[in-house]
Amino acid sequence: MTAAINAHAHVASIATAGGIAAQTINNLSVDIRSAESAGNSDPLEHLVRDGSILSHRFDQYNPVGDLGVHPPIQIGGLPHLPPYASRAVDAELDVYMESGGLILLEGDSAAGKTRSAYEAAARWFLRNPGWKFLRPRDGSALREAVAAQYSFDEVVVWLDDLENYLSSGGLDASLLRTIIPPGKTNVILLATIRSLAKSVFSQSATYPDIPTFAPDIRRLFALARTIRLARELTAGERSGAAQLRSDPRIAAALDNDGGAGLAEYISAGPAIAERWNSGKDGVEPWGAALVSAAIDFRRAGYLAPIPRSWLKNAARSYVGRREARRLNHFKLSQAFSWATELVHGASACLEELEDGKYIAFDYLVDLTQSQALKEEDELRESGRPGRVLGSVPDEVWHILQDELNPSDPQFLSCVSASALSPHPGLASMFKNGVRSGALDISKFNTEGQLFGLAQVCLRARICVVCQILDLNLDLAVLVRTLFDAVEPVISGEENSATLRQRDALQILYDFADQENFNDNEAPIFKAVASALDPVSLAAIGAFFHSADCATVGQRWLQVADQVSQIRD
Repeated sequence: MTAAINAHAHVASIATAGGIAAQTINNLSVDIRSAESAGNSDPLEHLVRDGSILSHRFDQYNPVGDLGVHPPIQIGGLPHLPPYASRAVDAELDVYMESGGLILLEGDSAAGKTRSAYEAAARWFLRNPGWKFLRPRDGSALREAVAAQYSFDEVVVWLDDLENYLSSGGLDASLLRTIIPPGKTNVILLATIRSLAKSVFSQSATYPDIPTFAPDIRRLFALARTIRLARELTAGERSGAAQLRSDPRIAAALDNDGGAGLAEYISAGPAIAERWNSGKDGVEPWGAALVSAAIDFRRAGYLAPIPRSWLKNAARSYVGRREARRLNHFKLSQAFSWATELVHGASACLEELEDGKYIAFDYLVDLTQSQALKEEDELRESGRPGRVLGSVPDEVWHILQDELNPSDPQFLSCVSASALSPHPGLASMFKNGVRSGALDISKFNTEGQLFGLAQVCLRARICVVCQILDLNLDLAVLVRTLFDAVEPVISGEENSATLRQRDALQILYDFADQENFNDNEAPIFKAVASALDPVSLAAIGAFFHSADCATVGQRWLQVADQVSQIRD
């Protein structure tokens, strides 16, 4: 099943939600360095020359090597990519591209997002052969293109794995509005993001503004038209794929009874998971340990590529004590070779990137986190509450605690995760730094960071208010952020809620479910009263009433009355 945000709803919400568009435009922070591009016929020349941006004809790109399509299982004599099995979202993608803007394809790992986006671009260039196609290396390269006064006319900008473009100095709402000002329809930013990566990005506040990065991630996602792509095929999609059985990879994927989706099977996701598990079972324990460590660093909030030395030091925690003493250079080299070996010619358990850094296959990260959530639910049902991050070894936290600097873009996400783990040392360091004045707390009280921390608490079933207060963060800023996120939904301007909006509604529900919510002296009441006016508070209450949550709705209406009396 695919759920898409209404094609026009986000425009209405931008126009009405407290002047968001105007505020974004007024806060533009792009430094236009016209002197650098003066006299250059092509403002992108220097960025193309140093590899920051790829700029070719669309048909010259390698969909796997250049654009991020998951490598498929390789069989001799067959084309590298199997034929494309059409998805139900294809028509919707085509419609969205006609009006330009940021188009975000969201779904699970190996759901087929990048392939669907690539095929949508291919259809677009058949209809519009004169358009250009750019693939920035990262968010800073995109910002450099704007600074060089590139016009972004009749161009498709490729942003596969959008989270990689949202780092410090990268894409934010202000930059997006610079590239695509109101009324401009001849530029398309075609992006993909894994649902779990988007969730972790938000819940962990992965990209804090330390010291000058001030992204408005909430507005960035609000400006996108989002299409969800399910991993499993619909009945209609399976019927269409059945016409492509001449490719044995598609035939095998349709016939497999292991529950894998088509793209998931073709990208060798289950086979890669099986290799990792067999390594843990004794085939290559050190190689599997490196993969496990890379997965757990991501679960602990570190989404950037991981240094080789970190993986080496953490890997000892995933093997027995006796085996840990046997590690030598040969074993380590063999382990990395095993972990980075392609499975069926597709992907590897561990991908080696530049500068001796590595990242785990995202399918394995999602698989591990899903299993951890399932185990936590089972523990709760048996009366033995656990923690989602309880299985992350101490050594992973020790390395983060020793190596991370507050200026690292991954710092606060790891602090947030640490605070919810059985090993809160990094969180304690953060709190002590704030109390001593070594860390400036104002640099952490941003909308994206606070909302992200609240989502961490929501996932871990921890009290959001307690966690915010424990870290000495600003609860009122969070309340305002939550309201801004849900305002298009509660006002009826959007008829479907995004994952972020659903989380925000759940957190607002949980606020009102607290016994002291209507206590004038309670921290949550004070935060709500200072963040929102009575009209906004009443709107939340009316929404919950209409959603058959009468008790919670009444509490929000009561707060609206209390705040009105206080202000009068």
